[in-house]
Amino acid sequence: MQLTTRPLAIGVLVALPGSSVDSKNCPKGPTVTAAAGAIQGIATQVPDSDVTVNKFLGIPFAEPPVRFGAPKAFSKPFDSTFKAINLPPSCLPQISANGTAFSLTPEPPESNEDCLYLNVYTPAMKAPRGGRAVMYWLYGGNLQFGWSGTPAYDGSPLAAMEDVVVVTVNYRTNAPEVFGFPNASELPKGKQNPGFLDQRLGLSWVQQNIAAFGGDPKKVTIFGESAGGYSVKQLLAQPPDPLPFRAAIMESEAAGFQNGSQSWTRFSRNLGCTGDTTLECMRKVPVAQLTAALSTGTGLSFGPVADDTTQSADVTKQINAKTLADVPIIIGTNAEEGGAFDSLNTDPSLYLATVFPGNASAAQAAADAYPAGSRNTAAVMTDFTFQCPAARIAQLTSDIGRPIWRYYFTYPEGRAIHGIDIRYVFGTYDRTGATPYQAELSRYMMRAWASFAEDPSKGPGWAQVGSTSKDVAVLGSNGTSAPVMRAPAGLDTRCSVFADALARTGI
Repeated sequence: MQLTTRPLAIGVLVALPGSSVDSKNCPKGPTVTAAAGAIQGIATQVPDSDVTVNKFLGIPFAEPPVRFGAPKAFSKPFDSTFKAINLPPSCLPQISANGTAFSLTPEPPESNEDCLYLNVYTPAMKAPRGGRAVMYWLYGGNLQFGWSGTPAYDGSPLAAMEDVVVVTVNYRTNAPEVFGFPNASELPKGKQNPGFLDQRLGLSWVQQNIAAFGGDPKKVTIFGESAGGYSVKQLLAQPPDPLPFRAAIMESEAAGFQNGSQSWTRFSRNLGCTGDTTLECMRKVPVAQLTAALSTGTGLSFGPVADDTTQSADVTKQINAKTLADVPIIIGTNAEEGGAFDSLNTDPSLYLATVFPGNASAAQAAADAYPAGSRNTAAVMTDFTFQCPAARIAQLTSDIGRPIWRYYFTYPEGRAIHGIDIRYVFGTYDRTGATPYQAELSRYMMRAWASFAEDPSKGPGWAQVGSTSKDVAVLGSNGTSAPVMRAPAGLDTRCSVFADALARTGI
């Protein structure tokens, strides 16, 4: 289920905390030897740390993809040393989220269908015996846009301060074009979600190559925010075999998406592509024409196909059947997720009608659960799309005996809107005017996430769900960087009114 008012989760507007050595003045930058050959990066010095980080930017992990097709691993050896010194192009389109509190700034240097590249950030010092823990990041963006080079996702501070390897990966998305999740019926089963397949191929590249960068392929943690968190959830629900990760973190993971097979049929027909050759025809349509056709189309909505290979329509089934990947998990949300979208500070009646289609009494009961002064779409969306799904996943997962830890992020210097936590996890918050408390909170969250990656069995440093009555860690509360533990009942007071609706979304 995808709600028409569902928010977009994207890169956060931040300043880069580090400075890169000019590659022109550093012709002999750090070099590693991976499967395809030698790769040269650049060195970065990170403020607040005396550790030098080696950045390897724009490494190809796949061949230039066939439009709408599954990715193929990059297999050709490099002719010479590959210069991994520039951020990669973003997947089409190059887009900002107008009308929200976020934007992809600075804009990607270019956008291209040939976009399947990743970035590796690793401490320059020799890795410990066995290699470092690896943190594999999947960006948000409603599965519609995003870029691994967004400044908020610069892995340099996290690598420097926590002695981990950070990988950020591009994957194909959907707006305004439909490269990542086209819903084309002609695509074979299991290959209908190219964007999810991109993420999985990136994980395969990590397994084959990360040791060259000082990482241990047996110590991979996948983490992502919003649509990235949703992607993590699907990797857990439909795990690759063999499993290429040993832990998972879902930040602001959101409720489900809508299948768009009817939209594909209408879209392709509008472009003159029909019959048995529809897919071949659509692959030949110029990008500008695709964009124009979608921008003028009405009611077109695309999302992942529930193929039971990369996407599950109802993750509760995998949880209850205990087929969910058996790895430790962190899940959490922000206190005011919906507050990122000012246009949603309106009467929630229309939104609730989409949550409870044809059930006006249930919609009214949900509205009545909110005090009149806080009864707006943003507040309802915070609960229904983010907080209550996280609470449900945490409880169901704990019920089957799997280790899971839950957090609830409150912003110390303002509103805890959607995406604001990213800059604290990565250490990429804007230092200009930052308070000591912000620095302390960021250091705590970086350490919690990284320590979990280093030894998932020990958790992030607070109580596991189900181990005590107060098993939710409130971060950024009461002027302390340490978590304040609370009982879920005190946070999830309105989730009961959404129980049936959440069951329909498959969380």
